[in-house]
Amino acid sequence: MSKIKINEIPAGRNLTGYLWMSNEQEPRVLENASIEQNNESHKDAPALLEDGVNPFIAEAELWDAEARISYAIHHAGNEIICQRYEVKAEDISNTDNNEVVFLSHRMNGRKLYFLEYWKPQNVFQLGNIKGEQENEAMPTLVMACRAFVGFRTLKDKEEQK
Repeated sequence: MSKIKINEIPAGRNLTGYLWMSNEQEPRVLENASIEQNNESHKDAPALLEDGVNPFIAEAELWDAEARISYAIHHAGNEIICQRYEVKAEDISNTDNNEVVFLSHRMNGRKLYFLEYWKPQNVFQLGNIKGEQENEAMPTLVMACRAFVGFRTLKDKEEQK
């Protein structure tokens, strides 16, 4: 995972996902289309991948299936935060990671799939059952990030190849 600037997202790549503009009531859905293609279909649309433009991208989750890269855009206060996740084959097969699904509210019931990355971390348990004070490391999994991977499961996508 890496933080990037919004203009580092390639506008010409075929993406799946959604863009939700600050002045729109519903998100724009992309189905294997570029941001440029999507933007051309909207009247008087601004350059989407620039800082400081209005209207701006309030939220977006985008998946580049060919490059296996997920982009997340979230508007927080006066800042647009962009994250880039490279999804590797071993991330999918890693038993610590898991795919989760969320049902959309404003995208005709589409299912949004995310890959959750879980990393081992030691937390310290204070004391024990008898009340004795012992500091003992207890390994646990902590979610490191959640990357959008499209409107279908990764397993379905792998089977189609």
